[in-house]
Amino acid sequence: MVVVYIDGGARGNPGPAGYGVSIQSAEGAVLEELHGGLGIATNNIAEYNGLLAALQWAVDHDVRRVHIRADSELLVRQMRGEYKVKLTVRDEISKETFQREAVIRLVE
Repeated sequence: MVVVYIDGGARGNPGPAGYGVSIQSAEGAVLEELHGGLGIATNNIAEYNGLLAALQWAVDHDVRRVHIRADSELLVRQMRGEYKVKLTVRDEISKETFQREAVIRLVE
C-alpha cells in the first residue's frame, strides 16, 4: 500500500492553477513527487487533477491499494458520494477519476 498526499489550488478562482502529489510508502518514505501546471482552472479542477495524477501513477506502477490524503472537503465528499458532482466537473474530470477508481481500491 502507498499513502498519497494530494493538493491543488488556483490563484483566484478560476485563475492560474496547479497541483502537487507526494507518494509515500506505508512507512513514510517518499517514493515520488508529482506536480503540474494547469493554466486557468478552478480550485476544484486543480484538486481533481492531483487525484488523477496519483491514480495514474498507481495504475502505471501496478499499485492496487492507495490511501489518498486530501485537504479538500469538497473533493473528499464528492468521491465518497456525500456531495453531488456538478455536471461541468463530471464532464471534465470525474468520469475519468471514477473509471480509475474502479481499478484501484481506495482505502479510507
